[in-house]
Amino acid sequence: MLKKLGFSKGLKNISIDSNSHILLKNTNLKLVVLRPNDLGQMGDLIGQGNKDIITWIGKTVGRNIAEATEQTGTSKTRKDFINRTLKNLEYLGFGLVSLHSFKDNESLSLKVENPLYDALDENQEIISTVYLGVFLGILEHIGMTVTGMEKEAGWRSEDLNHSLFEFTIVEAQQ
Repeated sequence: MLKKLGFSKGLKNISIDSNSHILLKNTNLKLVVLRPNDLGQMGDLIGQGNKDIITWIGKTVGRNIAEATEQTGTSKTRKDFINRTLKNLEYLGFGLVSLHSFKDNESLSLKVENPLYDALDENQEIISTVYLGVFLGILEHIGMTVTGMEKEAGWRSEDLNHSLFEFTIVEAQQ
């Protein structure tokens, strides 16, 4: 159905299968399209305690994207794998996501420019919680136990146009 409507034309990083599933190209990761505002409203519906649930949703998405990244090739180092996975996040419209710093088995930070919450008037914190969950899920997938938080947030300060997430590695499995 979506192919018949011409939906897939011009979309370089996704494909549509014969059952009209939207996929990340060269993987079997099926995608669901949600507007950032939809995520914010979902957080409102969940209400108090939504941070744990939203983080869990993000972690699930992050693990799935990391698995899809594995399907598209191999990486020699964790740093290389993280960079490849962040590139997939960019392809999916999460903004310009980059590895800001990386100290093997110590810490890392991830920067998000043009984040999804930029177009929102409210619920920006919920979108930041999704990002945190996505990053935690990616790092869990590659065997890293981390603690993390959003250190800089464009939604909190008009002087910033990005978010910066910092993670301390508690344990890294080889």
